Amino acid sequence: MHLRQDLRGVPVIEDNGEFFACDHFVDAAHRLGNIRSTRLVELLDSPRQKAFGQAKWDTLRRCCRARDLRAMCNGGCPKNRLVRTAEGEIGLDYPCAGYKHFLRHCEACVAATVAAWRRQQMPDRRTTNAQTGHKAGRNDPCPCCSGKKYKKCRQGT
Repeated sequence: MHLRQDLRGVPVIEDNGEFFACDHFVDAAHRLGNIRSTRLVELLDSPRQKAFGQAKWDTLRRCCRARDLRAMCNGGCPKNRLVRTAEGEIGLDYPCAGYKHFLRHCEACVAATVAAWRRQQMPDRRTTNAQTGHKAGRNDPCPCCSGKKYKKCRQGT
């Protein structure tokens, strides 16, 4: 099975070159090597780094695997998986409710940004609506996705 990059965690390199599987697991058990003696690609593709990502997937609760927002949150950090799900499984990310609220708020803008990135042309978010490509008028919603009219929003200027 090919392991997607997003399941490998967020590796970290310390100032002394030590390479760890994840930025929340900087300890001897998750030390994969040192960038001074091992090439980065070897550390990223190492069996232990892949196993870390696979364990993250394997411990993901059923309700999280089915969620439409999983592509954005990836089930949260394993260190935060302390809450029971509605089905009674232990292991739900405790900030999950807040993340869902935030990610729902950002979902349209993230989708528009991804679409623009895939087209390899980032719109000027200060004046151009990322979803339509049209210039924002005074009374149009601000392209920054604040929910305010363009003329009232400081983020879009």
